[in-house]
Amino acid sequence: MEVLATIPGNNEEQAKEAAKNHVEAVVGLLALCFGEQILG
Repeated sequence: MEVLATIPGNNEEQAKEAAKNHVEAVVGLLALCFGEQILG
């Protein structure tokens, strides 16, 4: 990861991708928790 981050122009794309993946993971986790509460 550190090696890719040093390449000019690639850092921003990686940051966007990482942020998108993080948001999707958090949303998925929240959906799972709320789903269990609603069904539970």
